[in-house]
Order: sequence, then C-alpha cells, then structure tokens
Amino acid sequence: MSLPLFQLAFGELLMFSLQHSANRWLIDSSSMPALGIEEQAWLSELWLPCARTMPLRHVGWVLPEGIHNQLIVDSVINDGRQYLNANVQFFSDTPAALDWLTGSDSVVLELEREWQAAYAIQR
Repeated sequence: MSLPLFQLAFGELLMFSLQHSANRWLIDSSSMPALGIEEQAWLSELWLPCARTMPLRHVGWVLPEGIHNQLIVDSVINDGRQYLNANVQFFSDTPAALDWLTGSDSVVLELEREWQAAYAIQR
C-alpha cells in the first residue's frame, strides 16, 4: 500500500472510531505487509497525536508473524502510550483476542455472523 493510501485508511479509521465512540479495537496484523520507516514515522508523529481524542480503552492486538513488523508494532505502542490510555493485550490468534475483548461467547458468535455476512456482500 502506498503511503497516501495508508494515511487515508488510518484517517478513515480515526473518523469511524470517533463517530461511533469505539472504545474497543481488534487489530489483526498477522498478515500485514512489511511497513516502512515513512509509515512508522507518520503513525508516531502525526496520527497518534490526533488519536488522543478517541475513547479507545481496550485493544486486542494479534501480532504479525515477521519480526520486522513485530518491532514496528512495539515501537508504535511505546510511542502511543503518551497519547492513548488504552489497555493493550497481545495475542497469537484472533479468537483469543476477540474473547478477551468481549468476554462473552454469544457476543463473539454474533460478531462472527455479522462479519461473515458483510464479507459475503463484498464478494
């Protein structure tokens, strides 16, 4: 993804989160392509300060497979601590992160159905 598209995607994420008062995020970065220094710098220097207005309180983060992106995630998390007051927990798989975020099997099932329906519409 080019830097402008990356910035646009994160800008949309910020706007959506603010509009819907999202206080819990599930971030699945397990298959994220390698991020460059430009993306990392933009996140840390520009996006994170803007994100301080979000009501974000809990983040379940599925870690990337590659060590390069794991180091970037660690760096961005450390930079973000001064801007965001969120409890961040790391996971190796999405179901475990989702279970931690929701604390309810029925909510997990409901979300999975909703996502499957949305995915079917996109196809």
